[in-house]
Amino acid sequence: MNEAINAEQEGNLRPAGSVVVQKMTAEELALEIERELSLARHDEATALYYAQEKGIGIGREAEREEVARKMKEMGEAVEKIHIFTGLPIETIKSISN
Repeated sequence: MNEAINAEQEGNLRPAGSVVVQKMTAEELALEIERELSLARHDEATALYYAQEKGIGIGREAEREEVARKMKEMGEAVEKIHIFTGLPIETIKSISN
């Protein structure tokens, strides 16, 4: 932020749409990727929660089981599938992939 303020004061503004390239260490890159994945998981969980609350999307049992089956095929953990679908763990375990 301070860099942007200084650039404005010095008259060194970049044109809109320009890209700033910054070198990152492997650790910084891994942390950034984890942060982005965490945000995506949060957004997905929030969307699912509101869809269930409003009765939209996967409100029906069969549709929730189909989502669970697909998540199992993708290798997702049973606990994560439970959180995302609201299905009981026993039901998820019994679903074949």
